Amino acid sequence: MKRYIIILILILIGIFSVKGISDFKQTTKKVSIALSKEYENTLKKDIFSLMMAYPEYILDIEVIDKNQVYLILKSGKKLIYDGKKEKTALEKLQNPDLQDMMEQKYMLGSIDALMPQDYNPGRIRAYSLSKEVYGNNQSEIERNLTGITLNSTHHRFNANNSAAHFLKNAIAELNQLAKNNPELWGYMYPIGGTYNYRYIAKTNMLSPHAFGISIDLAIHKNDYWQWTARIEREKRLKGYP
Repeated sequence: MKRYIIILILILIGIFSVKGISDFKQTTKKVSIALSKEYENTLKKDIFSLMMAYPEYILDIEVIDKNQVYLILKSGKKLIYDGKKEKTALEKLQNPDLQDMMEQKYMLGSIDALMPQDYNPGRIRAYSLSKEVYGNNQSEIERNLTGITLNSTHHRFNANNSAAHFLKNAIAELNQLAKNNPELWGYMYPIGGTYNYRYIAKTNMLSPHAFGISIDLAIHKNDYWQWTARIEREKRLKGYP
């Protein structure tokens, strides 16, 4: 089940875009920065991933003074890749640049324990990019939503960047797996929710649900870190098939 959730995440961000690969080959030729080779390699990998994930929205790259790299968005806005500012874990969460967002990597393969404190891949989000792709405010976001049916229940999800399309495909694949392993049904349904314009509890940051790009599968009280103690979350994780 854990492996298939990872597959679901990868599908949703659309990393297999052929257009993204083509754009990356053209634009990364412009990147020549006066920094370490390791940093430059990481930068190019990050830009590669972002361009593949958002091929219609990241159109170009601009390098200023050989050490400041910007992504040029469809709207004409520029997003800096790395502001080169030292930040605490909290500062990265509250005011990230693209490098902060891409810094923590999802672990592939079997996950048998909770991640270390402050290691939360996907939790650090550059909201300027999310707003560019999915909508700048509630009314824009809601205009971009489309209806989808998941296991006979109706939900709304963002159609931009093919998010709703990839979600439907991923759920269809999971449903097929569950037919061969009925134990999985209880970890998938009932769906906990999709679009909900709200802030993350105890913060002033919008939830991914507010953009219509997040889904909660079958909810359990020990799934969410703010609901229960770490030891109970560890037990819940070990119980996944």
